[in-house]
Amino acid sequence: MPEKESSILDQIAEQHGLSRSRWLQLLSQAHKRDCSAGEVLFDEGDFNPNLYLLVEGRVDLAMKVTGRGWVKILSLSRGDVIAWSAMLASGRMTCRATCMTSCQLIFWPHEKLEAACRTDTEFGYAWMKFLATALSSRLLATRLQLLDLFSADERGRQ
Repeated sequence: MPEKESSILDQIAEQHGLSRSRWLQLLSQAHKRDCSAGEVLFDEGDFNPNLYLLVEGRVDLAMKVTGRGWVKILSLSRGDVIAWSAMLASGRMTCRATCMTSCQLIFWPHEKLEAACRTDTEFGYAWMKFLATALSSRLLATRLQLLDLFSADERGRQ
């Protein structure tokens, strides 16, 4: 693994509170995916069995809104988890994920992660803590975006 990539991955592990040994265990099961700007990772309603971690680049999430088309709901960057529904839900995606820049991602097929969680409960706990931290960050970002949206709406009414 190139030194720059290793350093970035170490920063992501620290950001999510993972020990070096747990992180290396996770990385040993990961696959790499490089995407070009404009490439769609998955579309709203698609079945997607993979959970992604954005290593480099920017990915926008958008939802289709009747009468408005695709509406961006969030921009993701280094260290963000993408497609957690693959692990925690049915695998049906609730939005479209589009690479806005060239992106480097790592991903895990959910069935491998689920099997690892079942057979090694310490690993399972570390992985679920990792996901919970990522989801907490995502919820905070969404709340802040909603506050900004509503405050802009209020300013427009005055």
